[in-house]
Amino acid sequence: MITGKRHVAAFLNDEQRAILAQVPSLAPTMQSLIQGRVAYGRLFLPRAQRLMEAHGQVYPEAFEAATKRHLGETLGLSL
Repeated sequence: MITGKRHVAAFLNDEQRAILAQVPSLAPTMQSLIQGRVAYGRLFLPRAQRLMEAHGQVYPEAFEAATKRHLGETLGLSL
């Protein structure tokens, strides 16, 4: 069964809803899409790190650092 965005929202907890409420609306431009992805990264990367540590998993810090460096060098983005 495939569920849409509205159906999935019913399964989110208060923290997840609050995080998603911080994501800016997107416009149909490349710049808006890029900035939206940056916003997602800023919101979700720290949460991912906390969740992995809480479950005894090793966070891939080197991968995150390499990705941030690549985005900075190629697109001038800073996460």
